[in-house]
Amino acid sequence: MTSEPALRVERVNARLNIGGPAIYTILLTSRLRERGIDTELITGVEAPHEGNMLALAEANGVKPHIIPALGRELSPVRDPAVVFKLYRRFRQTRPHIVDTHTAKAGAVGRTAAWLARVPIRIHTFHGHVFHGYFSPAKTRLFVRLETDLPRISKRIVLLGQRQRDAIIGLGLGHPEPLEVIPLGTPHPRRGYARAGRSPRAARPSRRALRADPDRPRRRRPPPAAGRSRRAPPPRGLKCFSA
Repeated sequence: MTSEPALRVERVNARLNIGGPAIYTILLTSRLRERGIDTELITGVEAPHEGNMLALAEANGVKPHIIPALGRELSPVRDPAVVFKLYRRFRQTRPHIVDTHTAKAGAVGRTAAWLARVPIRIHTFHGHVFHGYFSPAKTRLFVRLETDLPRISKRIVLLGQRQRDAIIGLGLGHPEPLEVIPLGTPHPRRGYARAGRSPRAARPSRRALRADPDRPRRRRPPPAAGRSRRAPPPRGLKCFSA
């Protein structure tokens, strides 16, 4: 009597540049492995001016499978080769699920998974690229792709209800395959100890604001807020302060 094969998941993210999608896919890959799921993270190479999250991947025992041409930018020359490399990888590993993240990885990853006859194809939107990221021509191409790609997707995961409403409002999906799953990355005070972060990491920020964190307080101080992140137009300071 043969045992049931372990669940295999291939996860595709365009690049592990500094930001939420990289943290999310690294931690998701690590935590699923801890639960006995055979999973691999496939990614490309970030641009020269971008940092990366490879240290976080190493701290969590994740060694990505690198396809250098899998990056942020669309390329009619390189992208067919990326689809073929992903197709060949999926035929080799024979996953039950292909889970894609970010726009470029969602386009090439789901196409390759469909060609390789992977049973379940899932895509997660981390924001979207339908305004403010690319030139008008590239934006129209992504809109066209996302009009067709839901037809070969079992589920499309959105991180919030407003995002779901925006996608439906753009005419890019029917409600049935869309599912809202709030972002599950841990709070820095609780979840990043494995990556070497101190649980008291917020204190230097209060000192910089001339608020002594050790001084007894008679009343609750006003909240302190700060921001340090990549801020493209759809996620700029206006969105942060709204």
